[in-house]
Amino acid sequence: MTLQRLGFICLILAFVELSAAARTSCGRARDNSRIRCIKSDYGEDTVTIRRIDDTVSETIEFTVSISDSICGQPPTGFGAELVTLDEYYTVQLKSVGPGKCLEVFISACSVNNEQQNCSELLKATLD
Repeated sequence: MTLQRLGFICLILAFVELSAAARTSCGRARDNSRIRCIKSDYGEDTVTIRRIDDTVSETIEFTVSISDSICGQPPTGFGAELVTLDEYYTVQLKSVGPGKCLEVFISACSVNNEQQNCSELLKATLD
């Protein structure tokens, strides 16, 4: 097999990987202070944000930011909303087509106006 053919096969495999449909999944962001949910080429779904059991009983405030992009590229649009959490909060996620990604970031958490680590206070689950 020539190097040119091998390179072409690798390019095709990389494209298939980038464009593969992926249902929304949530977890800690790289810095561990935020929660990140992401999906690609998938239909509408809902993420529910709740407090982690036995963390704090006070009201938690946080920001939910939603961005969409071409997968692997910087985001093209952002929307952000300040949320005051009582019991739970739901985020309706629109469907995204082939090669498109949608990300949700849960950040800037505070309790009694004191900054807190979101990943220690909240959890995000797919419903």
